[in-house]
Amino acid sequence: MAAFRHPVEFTLDVADAPEMKAWGEKAIRVCERNYAMICDELASDGYDPPTRIPMRLRADYKGVAEVSGGRITGSVAYFKSHPDDIGAMVHETAHCVQGYRARGLPGWLVEGIADHVRFWKYEPGKAGRLQPERARYDGSYRTTAAFLAFVSDKYDAKAVNKLNAMLRTNTYDATAWKALTGKSVEELNQEWRQSLVK
Repeated sequence: MAAFRHPVEFTLDVADAPEMKAWGEKAIRVCERNYAMICDELASDGYDPPTRIPMRLRADYKGVAEVSGGRITGSVAYFKSHPDDIGAMVHETAHCVQGYRARGLPGWLVEGIADHVRFWKYEPGKAGRLQPERARYDGSYRTTAAFLAFVSDKYDAKAVNKLNAMLRTNTYDATAWKALTGKSVEELNQEWRQSLVK
């Protein structure tokens, strides 16, 4: 019964836009179906992922979506005009599972890990192409996700899992890359950028 390995209940609040109920329920079904995968990707010793995640669509929210206090908030306007972007809610669900408590963690890595879950596990092949001359490991979101995929493929298949565990316990620093791969993050960055030149 693998479905119950990581039980979760999403609740939906569409009071601002009742017409978004069907979309919200669809997004929740996708996030529930992918929850075990997300929890496995971001597993670490002694950590229990959340079992309840509230999702609210707000008319006055100006961004795309965010997580605060374990709650997902999405923009009514954005999802009305981008109804196919359910991957954004998978990304936010990954943030709920990350469960980082420390302040001042590198935002580029936090977002990169969530986008790695989204673009390399949930919807592989959808990240798009990067321009090698502009790509940097700390570019955040899908750029950092692509860098993490490179490190995982070439050096350590569990790199994302290990980096996530370090962020969760507030033990991450720049030396983590050397410990994982034997190379500094700048050396890895150069290697990765060269690999993008096709």
